[in-house]
Amino acid sequence: MLHHVALCCSDLAVGVEFYDQVLSVLGYRRTLLDSPRLAVWSGTEPEILLYASNAEQRCHSHATYDPGIHHLAFRVAERRIVDRVYETLECIKAHILDAPRDYPDYAPEYYAIFFCDPDGVKLEVVFAP
Repeated sequence: MLHHVALCCSDLAVGVEFYDQVLSVLGYRRTLLDSPRLAVWSGTEPEILLYASNAEQRCHSHATYDPGIHHLAFRVAERRIVDRVYETLECIKAHILDAPRDYPDYAPEYYAIFFCDPDGVKLEVVFAP
């Protein structure tokens, strides 16, 4: 079982605003509120940590097919939560890669949405009973 996932962002305020919106739909709450370099969300597993990038590295954006993480997927218990995430993403004008739909070639009843965070990190929310 994963304990936490740590990501970096080019602008912590922008990242926190984005992840506050998305992660709250998934049952997370921000538990570290006043750090200038780090935000933490807990309440479900794994914890999500968001670090501010070093100043000299802020111009480097994430590329999905570079070595390293391809994407991060959050599993949810109901299809409607995938749809709620989609509604939230539309409201905050997030970069949606693929709107919610079934992916029967992945697994029976696999229903997911794919999107990017403000720095281009690919994320997924999936219902897969």
